[in-house]
Amino acid sequence: MSSLVRALAFSLALSPAALFAQSQLTLTPLFGDHAVVQRGMPIRIPGKAVPGAKISAVIFKSETQLLANTETVAGPDGRFRLELPQMPDGDGPFTIHVDAGGEGARTAKDIWVGEVWLASGQSNMEWTVSQSANPATERKALADPMVRVIKAPHMTAAERADLWDGEWKVATEQNTPAFTAVGASFARELRAALKVPVGILDVNWGGTRAEPWTDPTALAANPVYAERMAAFDKEMAEVRKLGPGGPQKRYQKAMWDFTAQAENWWIRACKNDEGMAAWVHFPETDVSAWPEADFPCDYKDIDPALADFDGVVWVRRTVDIPKEMQGLDMFFDFGPIDDCDRTYVNGRPIGQTVSGAGVNRNYLLPSEMTRTGKMTIAIQIVDVAGAGGAKNPAAWKIRGGPDGKLSVPLAGKWRWKKGHVFTDAPPKPPVKDLGPGTRPHDPGAMFHGMIMPIAGWPIRGAVWYQGESNAGNEKDAADYASLLPTMVKSWRDAWGCGDFAFGVVSLAGFRPFNADKACDGIWPLLRQSQFNAAASMKNAGIIQTYDVGAADDIHPKDKQTVGKRLAAWALASVYAKSDEKPVVWLGPRPLVAERRGDVVALKIESDGPLKAIRRPQATEGVATGFAAGAGTFSRVSAEISGNEIILKGDALKDAVEIRYAWQDNPEDANVTDAKGLPMIPFSVKIR
Repeated sequence: MSSLVRALAFSLALSPAALFAQSQLTLTPLFGDHAVVQRGMPIRIPGKAVPGAKISAVIFKSETQLLANTETVAGPDGRFRLELPQMPDGDGPFTIHVDAGGEGARTAKDIWVGEVWLASGQSNMEWTVSQSANPATERKALADPMVRVIKAPHMTAAERADLWDGEWKVATEQNTPAFTAVGASFARELRAALKVPVGILDVNWGGTRAEPWTDPTALAANPVYAERMAAFDKEMAEVRKLGPGGPQKRYQKAMWDFTAQAENWWIRACKNDEGMAAWVHFPETDVSAWPEADFPCDYKDIDPALADFDGVVWVRRTVDIPKEMQGLDMFFDFGPIDDCDRTYVNGRPIGQTVSGAGVNRNYLLPSEMTRTGKMTIAIQIVDVAGAGGAKNPAAWKIRGGPDGKLSVPLAGKWRWKKGHVFTDAPPKPPVKDLGPGTRPHDPGAMFHGMIMPIAGWPIRGAVWYQGESNAGNEKDAADYASLLPTMVKSWRDAWGCGDFAFGVVSLAGFRPFNADKACDGIWPLLRQSQFNAAASMKNAGIIQTYDVGAADDIHPKDKQTVGKRLAAWALASVYAKSDEKPVVWLGPRPLVAERRGDVVALKIESDGPLKAIRRPQATEGVATGFAAGAGTFSRVSAEISGNEIILKGDALKDAVEIRYAWQDNPEDANVTDAKGLPMIPFSVKIR
């Protein structure tokens, strides 16, 4: 047995915990069991170790068949990139062993050679198979041992991160429900067509804008974002002045200030409180004359006279504590209390919450306070606006016992007493802020935290489903045409493997169709920016999904169609062979709008005859969804004539522009090609 093989055998005998315990070696999170590496490219493994460390890698077809080896040296910043030769298409399984000498070693098994794609964006790309249409059928249909998915956790970073926790999952019936539904459908189509393993990098974060996914340096170089980035850089500079741990120190100081302000607020709240003056929180204080009420509940359910009351209400009860719980730490769990509370047990305060109307309470009672069979609980509730009281009776309990699983329910009969009126707003607790660059909306936050740890692992391309969060106003929607190419370039630069393919999902239809306006909403502007962005980039394409949206759901359930259309684009644009029939993917698109007397003729490019299909606001055979105007738009009638659409109507007289599918949810846009692919939304000038 060779020394290399013996070294590998020894490393495989070590547990992962033992390897990590002694390791200063960090490898891309994509290096792991069940990984897929990109066919037709060298196997590149980025990582980090002690500067100057020698790093070696070997690849085995089996534990005895050494195929190749390589080595490199970590640079001054500790970073390195190993490169092994490409392996035959679809081949596997392989084992790769990386060794940094005394700095640690890692081994990954069951590696296959195939197609690797990054599936990224916001919630519609993150939406899982289990959340989408036909989940029971899909979990079985997607099961394929040659499809693997790795999901990134949500991470932000102000500077480049090197690692996130994730592991490759094989597409079994047990695993597929948690896969990205669009990514899984895309993978299934590629796998069926290409007959090689497919790996999907599931790197998403719901609700995010595109700026956090973009390199801040690239954003600063974009004139559209220069002013915004200058303000952000200024904020970054202010934080750097605080020194190491500055944001944490700033937060801690804010918490000290808040604690002092909260205590002063409580002093004012208690100043005229008869309950405090009468020591009602002490067990020996007789409250038997107080009325009873089922609690927790709203003030008004205690007594209708409290419906509009802002101020203090005391509630009190005594409970028996089982012997098994006595003398041990206990936790008092309450649901939300509106707005503030201070809680006492046997006369001693155990916790308080200020500005916590929606916050569950969880207060520790240490063992030295639990050596008793009875506990008198008194809660001073302060409501300063709106409805007061408490919620979620099931959450009210005392937890404890030897294993922490015993409990005493607290919902039930409590005695209560109205206190004094008090309406001073409580101070607001500070938001825990680790500084600019770490917040999910900050430029570069996800680029540094989620993209950079995997940049350099060869991929064929990326598919991108995002834009909803950048469609809040007209400026953001217009700026997206410049933002998306900036983001894509920053990704391609980070990978360093050229202009890899990039597929864009145009926004699905959302919100009710507006029958009163021919053109309405901001989403059409965002779709136009998406189209212009895709047209401006090399090796990029865009698919339409406005026809598979949902008026009442920003997360339409039909993710399979989205994945199929992305796969059709990839098969036609990335994998097309000259001797094969072209794959249709784009849908009809306008070439020119020509005025011909009283009508306007739209010349259309299409893969096959045009059709007018049935849609929620459209009748089969009658083309609709067209508008004409000059600033103000009105609907015009349309007739399909070969590869043209003839538009008629009074609005054409002074019109300078034709629009199609120009609503957030264009349910009247019904022109497709022979395969049912929708015509792209557009705005074109009339010649």
